Amino acid sequence: MSLADLLPYLNVLLIPVLGYVMRIENRVTRLEALEEADDKRRRRNPDTRS
Repeated sequence: MSLADLLPYLNVLLIPVLGYVMRIENRVTRLEALEEADDKRRRRNPDTRS
């Protein structure tokens, strides 16, 4: 089996994996932004809990 024979199967597997990785990266980016905003809020209001 050559690489040309495997290419259709690789495309079928690769596209969902790339989509999954991009969703994970998007979630991590949003989580980092949320954490940064929370840190800023805590610095402005140090007496607030949690």
